[in-house]
Amino acid sequence: MTNMGISAATASALSLLNGVNRVQQRAPVRGATAKKITTAVAADTSGYWSATGALGAERLSLASAEDATALSAALADSAAIGIETARAVVEQIRKRLIQAQAESAENKGRLDSEIERLKAQLSAVIAKAGFGGQNWLKTETHEKPGVRSIIAAVEPTGDRPLVRTIEVDTSRTNLIAEGNAEDGLLTRSYTGRTRAGTGFDYHLIGGISEIPTSGEEIGLDRNTRLDELEGMIRAIDAMLGGLTTARTVVGSAAARVETSASFTQILDSMDDSGIGRLVNSDLQENAVRLGAERARAALKSLGFGIANSAPRALANVMD
Repeated sequence: MTNMGISAATASALSLLNGVNRVQQRAPVRGATAKKITTAVAADTSGYWSATGALGAERLSLASAEDATALSAALADSAAIGIETARAVVEQIRKRLIQAQAESAENKGRLDSEIERLKAQLSAVIAKAGFGGQNWLKTETHEKPGVRSIIAAVEPTGDRPLVRTIEVDTSRTNLIAEGNAEDGLLTRSYTGRTRAGTGFDYHLIGGISEIPTSGEEIGLDRNTRLDELEGMIRAIDAMLGGLTTARTVVGSAAARVETSASFTQILDSMDDSGIGRLVNSDLQENAVRLGAERARAALKSLGFGIANSAPRALANVMD
């Protein structure tokens, strides 16, 4: 009977091999979850998770800011599109009035039908120019135009975010007023005198305001005179001037919101890049560490085999 003992070299190799196996089992977990695992031997630094945690909280604040400014941008863009469309329609009405100066009495009736169609189109466009329950181009019966505040930026500062707003004076953008006709650029009355000295008093859209305005609604019939047409055209020109002002007011608000939104997106992209670099750096570190541990395991297995070869050869000789 042969008694086999385990040499010191064999015991050392076996101990090292077991240790390497334990390290390899932990490395894939760390690489897959991107988490630092604290062991009794050594504790990993918490700096990584502190940094990514702070960046994550910052990203939540930035996302909220983006949502708020997106609503403001949508409202401003809707108003801007409405004003541009309304301006184009009013210009078409002006062309019909100019054309009527050279038309016969019979054709003036046809042009009036086109003007009425354009008015209906104008009212429909303005009614749809709102967003989120707000419409800077139209007031209902119970409403009055005035200063409206919208969120332009949300800046994360400490525990409470700083909300920055801008003010929009809708009395300069309101086109149709169903309450008091004088509150709307297209429902109010425009007065003046023609080149011949004839007075005029006209408004474009009538019959929809609870408190009507003075003067006559712009329109044609077979008896419309040239001086009346001139007065209508001058009133339309005044309306187009008001629409230009409204476009400036809305465009300025839209530009300020867009600038803030672009800056917020830049900050968000910077946070994405920072978090990505931290995660990639940690994963690469674990990948390199795992490769090194696998190489060490192969070497220890080879050493374990060499350590066992001497006792096995001795046993063969004794047999």
